[in-house]
Amino acid sequence: MTLKYHDIAETIRRRITEGAYAIASRLPGEPVLAAELGVSRHTVKSAIRLLEREGVLQCRPAAGTFVQRRAAAPRLIAYMATNVSDPYHADFIRHLQAAVGAQQASLLVAECSLSAEEDAACFRRLKENGVAGIVYGMPVGPECGDRLSPDVPIVWVTGGDAMPEKRDTVGIHNAAAVARLVKHLQECGAETVGYAGGCLPKHYDEMRYRAFRDAVANSPLRTRPEWQVRTAVEGEDGGRVIMDRFLAQRIRPDAIVCYNDWNAIGLIRRALEKGVDVPGKLKVTGFDNIFVSQYFQVPLTTIDLGIAQLATTAAELLFARLADPNRAPQRVVGESRLVVRWSTGVGSAKLGMKGAKRGDHSYS
Repeated sequence: MTLKYHDIAETIRRRITEGAYAIASRLPGEPVLAAELGVSRHTVKSAIRLLEREGVLQCRPAAGTFVQRRAAAPRLIAYMATNVSDPYHADFIRHLQAAVGAQQASLLVAECSLSAEEDAACFRRLKENGVAGIVYGMPVGPECGDRLSPDVPIVWVTGGDAMPEKRDTVGIHNAAAVARLVKHLQECGAETVGYAGGCLPKHYDEMRYRAFRDAVANSPLRTRPEWQVRTAVEGEDGGRVIMDRFLAQRIRPDAIVCYNDWNAIGLIRRALEKGVDVPGKLKVTGFDNIFVSQYFQVPLTTIDLGIAQLATTAAELLFARLADPNRAPQRVVGESRLVVRWSTGVGSAKLGMKGAKRGDHSYS
């Protein structure tokens, strides 16, 4: 969400660009603009100060505010991703918008699919709309490298385990993060463990599923093929579907590692509806540390990706590429951390913001 004064500054910029306020002309006074735009004088003042810092306006004491130069059309940055309703994307977009806005640019969100044809069509539409650069929050697979034209700068946000070569990328190591979850469950007393996987970008899920199998193979925990359940149903509904499949089994694991927090929330809700005590009878972990995970009815043990830092770093890489198209590609691997909450039996069982906050324990 952009701050209100940024929106007012954009309105003034547009009027200057369209010629409504000519170069060297005096801007209407703050009370006039505030009444016309339906905002407070303080908001107008903040917008004017922003445009002063950009050199678009100049305030002259006792004379007023004057148009110094024509405002450049703001750059348009796009965020491409599948299933942007996923709370992870909502969190990422919120932080990315702030980072893009700090560069006096605007953010466009484009939802696309895992189909190469639809992906390419989405990219063409973005180019036609004058997008200057793209943050590409998509899975990385062998076919991904040729999807997009090289004439628009792109930063990839992906798993550090599978970063594309010769491209600006930012991400975290899924394998190390999943290994921390498995070790934590072992330390919490679990002896058997399952996996709940979704269809959200298939390469992400595949990385985490492969990491789960490797981590369990190198631990005392036991698993079974029937405890590794994946579904084509997305998000919270997918978690409910997976829990029903576990409930249908005569023997069930002590713990379940979920593909992401959204998946885990649905799984836990279904377990509680069916009388399964979480974490007493079943320990559950998520992945992403979305905003709601700490305030969920069973605060969720998860992996914090550092979403704010990922988004900020992606924006920094993209604007650096725009400023210097010939610079060497950068690959940035962020730090993830294990956040322990009540869903694995550690921390505070109390609900609400204060209880959830007290129940957080972080481990790098």
